[in-house]
Amino acid sequence: ALAVAAGFAASRSPARTAAPSSPGTPAALPDDLAERLEAERLALVYRVLPELLEMRARKALLLSGGQQKLVALARALAVGTRLLLLDEPFEGVAPVLSKRLGEVIAGLKGSATSVLIAQSDLNHSRRIVDSEVVIERGANVERAAV
Repeated sequence: ALAVAAGFAASRSPARTAAPSSPGTPAALPDDLAERLEAERLALVYRVLPELLEMRARKALLLSGGQQKLVALARALAVGTRLLLLDEPFEGVAPVLSKRLGEVIAGLKGSATSVLIAQSDLNHSRRIVDSEVVIERGANVERAAV
């Protein structure tokens, strides 16, 4: 089974490539630069989600659903994600972890990461978004700045 820290290591592997030199061919970064980028991203993850330090040796399958969602968010941040797409991030999560997940997402405001949340229950996301669009049966029925 995969441990939390091992999952982060697997997520960081794209840091070893830069913009492709030709279509479909990633250009390799020097090892020292790639390692520095990986260390910086992992430091960001632990700064944003310090509770994951305590979980890093635990097997991922032993985490609760909410803890697994926090780890998934951390993995997305570990690769240097600039656009984070979250589909029902609060669904099936205990209230205390739902609140924590909301705090982490809200903490990304003003960072280089944009967040798009698809959520059927607006109660969780309304307090953390800058604007919302309500889509019903494929049509925009409401658009508002929050």
